[in-house]
Amino acid sequence: MEGAKRTKFMVFCNFNFHCIVFNIPPSILSSELNMHLPCSESEWNAKTASDWRELRQASRPEPMFHDSLSRMFSNKTNGGGYSSLGSYILVHALIQHIYLLRQLTRFKPESNGTLPSSEITALEQALKNWQCGWESNPESSLDPQDPHGPLAFNSTALLRMAYIRLSFDIGPGRALDTQDAVQIARAIRQSPPIQRSRKVTRAVLHAAHALSIPIKLGVSLVARNQLFMRSIQHSLCSLECAFLLSKWLDAVTIQPLDPPLSEDERKLLAFVTSLLNETEFAGPAATATRGFEEASKKLSASVVRVWAKLFKSDSGQSIWDIVDVIGRALDVYADMLDAGSQGDM
Repeated sequence: MEGAKRTKFMVFCNFNFHCIVFNIPPSILSSELNMHLPCSESEWNAKTASDWRELRQASRPEPMFHDSLSRMFSNKTNGGGYSSLGSYILVHALIQHIYLLRQLTRFKPESNGTLPSSEITALEQALKNWQCGWESNPESSLDPQDPHGPLAFNSTALLRMAYIRLSFDIGPGRALDTQDAVQIARAIRQSPPIQRSRKVTRAVLHAAHALSIPIKLGVSLVARNQLFMRSIQHSLCSLECAFLLSKWLDAVTIQPLDPPLSEDERKLLAFVTSLLNETEFAGPAATATRGFEEASKKLSASVVRVWAKLFKSDSGQSIWDIVDVIGRALDVYADMLDAGSQGDM
């Protein structure tokens, strides 16, 4: 029973990941899965029947998938009560929800490419509740080599992607289906400019924090050991973070700025600059004759180059072919941004 249930849920997640990667309609909808969420990884990996019974007696019954998904949208903080795989399934369901909302609102003239405020508020609450549930799960870990497996680690990449997609319609802006680095880079470069807002700033903050982790650990070390890029979820998340950060940096460094930078935007821009100053891609410093925004013109390309370097392992080849394609695409995109910034100067 548990094996069959896990198989069905993983098929749902895999089809949903195709939706995420290729921007195609999901083959299985969340509404079609009327099952209990999977048990904990400890129970699933129990070596003997007695070990399983002991773990089972100490655990709570698994909630229904639909009930858990519904509680995500509650204004009350959700305490979780689901396993690492349950968290992974639920964040997939939330991303699917965002995708379907995007499809419904894309061609409404009044939408201007954004989701209704009420939907954004509801989904932000759902993502917050999901995060609370993830944090309350004793099996959750940010270690990709955790004994319980990488599901909890991979789920955090999907959470960042959910926040990004909630604030920015990123799906059509890529060409991953081409498997061609130049076409992917060109599609990103030619995508519409980002519209600044408080919600976009919050999404960019998630992308900046994602960048801060490998920088603090050491970009070369992370790239050499492929700590993040072994995960296809984190690879795709890196592409979307690079996409969003570069587009936002273009938006906040263009002259003249209208409206001027908000306090939150200034702090975020300073944070990104400080991160880059810890890498080999640090940009020129501001001077009396070179203002802060002007000195930040090449930030966009520098950020993309940091992300691109994370895809370069010592072996020169990743486990997943698409990871190599994404890495090459980011290099090409950074070259395009550099060429553009030089043309502006």
